[in-house]
Amino acid sequence: MDKALRFIDRLSGVIAAIAMILVVGLVFVMINEVFSRYVLHRPRIYSLDLTFMLNGSLFMLATAYTLRAGGLIRIDFFSSQMPLRLQHAVNFVFFLLCMLPILGVLSYTGIMRSWAAYETGRREMASSWGPVVWPYYSALTLGCVMLWLQCIVETVRFAIGIGSPDKVPAPGAGDKTIEA
Repeated sequence: MDKALRFIDRLSGVIAAIAMILVVGLVFVMINEVFSRYVLHRPRIYSLDLTFMLNGSLFMLATAYTLRAGGLIRIDFFSSQMPLRLQHAVNFVFFLLCMLPILGVLSYTGIMRSWAAYETGRREMASSWGPVVWPYYSALTLGCVMLWLQCIVETVRFAIGIGSPDKVPAPGAGDKTIEA
């Protein structure tokens, strides 16, 4: 079981590395637009669409890694005062009853929408460029599925922490030894 948990941790890191590459693409698109608009006086029709698609994709693709690293915002002023076993129990119940079902439904919906957009060749109609949207939907869905898988891993770790809190990091602490 530990191998499966570590595999998902590593996969989250690989997907986050892809998000880091998208940051470079986003910077390139923005520099190109600024140069084209203010130096050449010829704004690019695709810049706005690429900017929001790259930005949304990179944030969603990085969420699973951020959860694993303990970088997501937590409101734990109550739970931080609890004993460690109780912290794990509260987080276990929350993830099991809230996070996993919600992310499962969102992942399923994302897969269905991505596939439908691919099959129909759906395009973004709010823009004059009108790019196909299935790559964007697919990136968002991949990020959501990875977050769901990472939530499963964290839920298992919380369950382990209920019985042996010294074997797993404290809730919200993340793994400070993460490898990308």
